[in-house]
Amino acid sequence: ARRFVASWLALVLLLSGLTIAGLVRVFGASQAVTSADGGTYTEGMIGNFTNLNPLFGAGVLDDSASRLIFNGLFRYDSNGEFVPDLAKELKVAEDRKTYTITLRSGVTWHDGTQFTAEDVAYTVGIIQNPETRSPLFSSWQGIKVTAVNDQEVSFELPAPFAPFPNALTLSILPEHLLKDIPANR
Repeated sequence: ARRFVASWLALVLLLSGLTIAGLVRVFGASQAVTSADGGTYTEGMIGNFTNLNPLFGAGVLDDSASRLIFNGLFRYDSNGEFVPDLAKELKVAEDRKTYTITLRSGVTWHDGTQFTAEDVAYTVGIIQNPETRSPLFSSWQGIKVTAVNDQEVSFELPAPFAPFPNALTLSILPEHLLKDIPANR
């Protein structure tokens, strides 16, 4: 009788072990992270956002929501690496005060209008305008932004500032849609 009970117990343990091993394998295979086109993106955060305009973001919620709509010249990827977004290339002058960015070609706004260096210069210019009252105002003071041509924009800093590339993640706005709206609105 003991041998019979021991045999059944061994069989139950073996089947249980095989079942658990199979479930672990199936669960692991079904949890593989892959990207897919289409679908719905849902992000949960506690609180409310107050403004989708990236120039007036008042915290993480506003910034997170506006980044879903607007791109920056650069961004941080899922590994935390600083990578080009609307930019193609970044050149830093030897004096570390001039940053020249070549923009990606073929980028258009939602209405088909070409994205240009003028959009970048406009965005920074509107931040630098005191009438706009953007929370980003103080961060951009003293920086001269020049649209060299349609695909190249230059930033001249008053002094070298190593963290400046982080500021280039700023969301860019469409000049052609917003230029006629007063800064104080």
